[in-house]
Amino acid sequence: MIRIPIGVVLLFSSLISQAQIETMEYYSTGQMRARGLLQDDKKTGEWISFYPTGKKSAIESFDQGILHGIVIYYYPTEVEQGRENWQYGHLQDSVWYFHPSGAIHRKGMYENSRYANRWIHYFENGIMERVVTYQGGQPNGATEVYNSEGVLIQQGEYRNSLEHGTWKFYSGTGT
Repeated sequence: MIRIPIGVVLLFSSLISQAQIETMEYYSTGQMRARGLLQDDKKTGEWISFYPTGKKSAIESFDQGILHGIVIYYYPTEVEQGRENWQYGHLQDSVWYFHPSGAIHRKGMYENSRYANRWIHYFENGIMERVVTYQGGQPNGATEVYNSEGVLIQQGEYRNSLEHGTWKFYSGTGT
């Protein structure tokens, strides 16, 4: 009979539970769906996901199985579709979303996974399409809408997600 001191056994089991295991997930077709590290059966660190075609679909950051850090999404062409900040499972801080061409589509902020502050939307040609102010995930504040030439065609205000006060509508030339 071999005797192992209890301290060695505890140290060994502690090392096993802290081990990070490289893991791969597959579609039913056999194509890789995702790869990354597991620690205590939870996703940790960077995970890369793939479309069934094999093209990259996302790079996600995890901490103990919860999204935490920068997450980047891709179109099937592998052009960046969006870039988000996650803090322990909640969208937080600045985010950017892109048109399939790679041009900025919209940018804004989240607070506790809700729209917050000023969001700016762009046409694919880079001209501002609209600006909406949010509070608590709902439109609340000034809103402006522009045409594809950058001319202001609508402006108004939201209060508690309802249109409030005077809304102005302009022609395509701004009159």
